[in-house]
Amino acid sequence: MTSEEPAPSSEAPPKRWLNRNILGMGLASFFSDMNHEMASAVLPIFLTSVLGAPAFALGVIEGVADGVSTFFELWSGWYSDRIGKRKGLAACKWGQSSRINKFVDAVCLMRYQSGHGKTTTL
Repeated sequence: MTSEEPAPSSEAPPKRWLNRNILGMGLASFFSDMNHEMASAVLPIFLTSVLGAPAFALGVIEGVADGVSTFFELWSGWYSDRIGKRKGLAACKWGQSSRINKFVDAVCLMRYQSGHGKTTTL
């Protein structure tokens, strides 16, 4: 009885679905969404109580933001299908989201500090 070893397969091993790129994009999306949700939770209170904006202004701001977001999602989907590259567009999206959130955070912090500095006395 001779044992025959199986012939080496010419097929490549199957790729794992959870590779570094998928994991990195998932984590970036998670932290970006978490940052966005924390900022958007306090935005209506900030606009109405600190800036004195009416409810109508909140609706306009939310509507325009959703419309612009949807437009860019549609455009970037069409463009990524056209050029066949998605990684760069996804990285650009999360980079811009991070920059915009940092800008909004900085503006809110400056507004808080300027108002806080006026009410305190030494």
